[in-house]
Amino acid sequence: MTFKKYHPPHIYLDDREYYLSAATYNRQAFFSSDEQKRLLRDILREKIQEFSIKLYAWVILDNHYHLLIRVAEKDTLPKLIQSLHGASSFRLNQQDKCRGRSVWSNYWDRCPRSKSDFYTFFNYIHINPIKHGEVTIKDGVVLKNKKRLSIPADRMADLHDALSEYEFSSYPYYLRKYGREGMSHVWMDYPIADYLAGDE
Repeated sequence: MTFKKYHPPHIYLDDREYYLSAATYNRQAFFSSDEQKRLLRDILREKIQEFSIKLYAWVILDNHYHLLIRVAEKDTLPKLIQSLHGASSFRLNQQDKCRGRSVWSNYWDRCPRSKSDFYTFFNYIHINPIKHGEVTIKDGVVLKNKKRLSIPADRMADLHDALSEYEFSSYPYYLRKYGREGMSHVWMDYPIADYLAGDE
C-alpha cells in the first residue's frame, strides 16, 4: 500500500493576515549556523520589501521558520513563498556547493480570526527559540494551564532576558520598542493555545 504525501490546502484571501510555517526538506537542519540563518533572514527582508508585505513577527530556526504577515492581494502569498524558498535554496546551495539539493518541503498557513488569535500566534512565534533549545531558560517559566501555555508574572524577566539574546526573531525589536512592561502585557493577555504547542 502506498500513501500520498499530505499537502494541506492553502487559503488565499485578499487583505488578510496569515500565520505561516515552513519546514525544510526532511526536517534537515539546513540553517543551523548563524551564517545560514543570516542568509535566510536577509533574503526574507528582501522579499518582504519586494512584495510590499507587512511583517508583524518572524523567527528562523535550524529546520523551519514562522511568519505573521499581512498581504493586500491573495496572489501575493504564493509568490512570496515561491520567491523566498527559491532564492534561499539557490544561495544556500551555492554557499554549501550542493547544486540542485532540495531545501524546502512545504508550508502551512492559517488566518487569525480575531485579535486574540493574532496575538496568540505572535507569542507562539516568539516562544520558539525556547521551545527548540536555541536559548536556555530556567524551568517553570512556561506553564501548562487550562489548555494554554502561560508565563507566570514573576518569571517575565527570565523570559525577556532569554529571548532578547536570540537575533533571528522579531522579539528583540519589540522588546526595544515596547519595553519589558509592554511585552509582559502581551504575554499575560494572550497565552499560547495548547494546540500550537505541537507545531514545529
